[in-house]
Amino acid sequence: MLIVGAALYRWWYVTTLHHRLMEQSQWILAGALTGIGILIAILIAGRGFRFQWMEFIRHPSAKTRALIALVLTLLSARYFLFTAVNQGRHLIPGMHDEYMYLLQARFLVEGHLWLPAHPLNQFFETFHVLTKPVYAPIYFFGTALVYAPGTWAGLPPFLTSILVAGGCIGIMYLVVTHLLDGMAGLLAALLLASLPFLHSLSILAISHSIMLLLALLMVWAYIGWRKNLREPQRPLWKMLAWGGLLGFFAGFAADTRPIDALCYAVPLAVAILLDLRRAPRLALWTLPVALLMMAPFFALQLIANHGITGHWLQDPASLYASIYWPALRFGLPRPDPNFRPPTSLPQIQEYYRFIRAILDVYSRDHIWQAWYQERWRILGGVTVPMTLLLLPACVGVLALFHRGIRSADRQPRRLWIMPVAYVLFAAIYTAYPSFMDHYAIVVAPAMILLVLLGCSTLTAAAGLKYRPSIKLILGFLIIGASCGTIHEINPNSIEAAFDPVLLKLINERLAKIRPPALVFFRCSPKSLGALYHAEPVYNIDTANPDDSQIIRAHDLGWQEDQKLCAYYAFKDPERAVYLFRYDVKLLKIETMGTVAHPVKIPDMDP
Repeated sequence: MLIVGAALYRWWYVTTLHHRLMEQSQWILAGALTGIGILIAILIAGRGFRFQWMEFIRHPSAKTRALIALVLTLLSARYFLFTAVNQGRHLIPGMHDEYMYLLQARFLVEGHLWLPAHPLNQFFETFHVLTKPVYAPIYFFGTALVYAPGTWAGLPPFLTSILVAGGCIGIMYLVVTHLLDGMAGLLAALLLASLPFLHSLSILAISHSIMLLLALLMVWAYIGWRKNLREPQRPLWKMLAWGGLLGFFAGFAADTRPIDALCYAVPLAVAILLDLRRAPRLALWTLPVALLMMAPFFALQLIANHGITGHWLQDPASLYASIYWPALRFGLPRPDPNFRPPTSLPQIQEYYRFIRAILDVYSRDHIWQAWYQERWRILGGVTVPMTLLLLPACVGVLALFHRGIRSADRQPRRLWIMPVAYVLFAAIYTAYPSFMDHYAIVVAPAMILLVLLGCSTLTAAAGLKYRPSIKLILGFLIIGASCGTIHEINPNSIEAAFDPVLLKLINERLAKIRPPALVFFRCSPKSLGALYHAEPVYNIDTANPDDSQIIRAHDLGWQEDQKLCAYYAFKDPERAVYLFRYDVKLLKIETMGTVAHPVKIPDMDP
């Protein structure tokens, strides 16, 4: 397995030239700390040094675990915010998905799942939002449920995001502490907190970090349920409470990212069935409670499905995809070369060209080539801070099949749950053409667990006399590899992030406008290739765009724009009208009268 890991690492390193500079800096830091570990190991080798003081860390009490998890959560959240500010990242939404989720959260706050289509819906057409037959964001509701409290309280979205990312670190510690020990739990928290893509996601209002947290909570709830199942003297209600929590988190995850949730739910369901073999009567209590806690999430989605699409089992996202990019779905259908999205918006047409390029690269004819060149790099490189750690991860895979790995009560630890989720994740997404780097963060805990399990196996393989030395060396290696991705330590480590500088400038200009106002946005055709991802037409301050103080709309030409002005003239004739032109070099806002007496808006730019 070490030979396989070495070959895997060498292949990954050769095929990812853009990571070389950061990796070389990591090598220096990891090598320096490992050298310190080796020096200390030489000094203590053969002297029977056992680090008795570490037993408190390795086997903490339940209260101590909870306290450590809370501290890790708060410290991690604070660090994620600190490093984002330190790197000059803008703490505002920038991606299409973020605006869609924040609009969806606004819908929930105002008590809506959808609204009737706007009479002039073509002006508000935008990415990932249906404007007909109803007006509704398209994704599942789990992410919006998380952001709804902050939206209601008027808090900036990044505060919710960093708390979610911090929570991932705390729960990761609890899970790995149970599966291995407390020291491994601390190293697991460090490894997860050092992943550059988690840093990037930590201030974004999107679903992947939330799904990561829910996946870890599912595993944590299963651990608590199983622990109570194995101790018959404990009250039945405690086991049912843990089963209810497991059902709640599973339902929440299913309403956040259903495919990712399925990858974790399948191995967890198998583990539960294996546990219930010796206590089948308890299934009559546990399963109904878990299903009852899942029910609200499924009911919410089914109601939304029927209200938005007209079908109980068709979700809004699939309806939207069938309209705008029908080939971007599971199963890798061949795209129609003559298809174009049925819209006049050039931004969406340009975005379809981007999607079409993905469909051409990742097709049925090139699936394994794409896997070799890209998918495996993502699944291997995003889930560990340094690719050298793939070596002990391969040893960890071998250790999964060792039947002697058992917990203190001599029962199997179910270490295979997260690695099986990793395999299912890779297999299912093979049938989906789009696979961005940050998708893989959801299964990062599996790879981290394999790394630590591999290190534990290597330590156990050493003689009793040398185990403390091996632990030191491997521990310093993990710390060095993790610290190598911290920008404040390694300046070459730059977080991959979309920079919403254009949207920030647009928001600053709009803040100077006196409401109420109607703003028509026009992007220069020459800049569409660079700016289709920076879409300003999202009215996220209210569910209904008519209620916004500053209404954002597309400029569709003077003949069409007059219709929208006339529509708002009945509601508020003094509402000012503006034309906002933007491209890669210019931001220009012009006053165009009022909706009752608009000045003719000039023709489209050439």
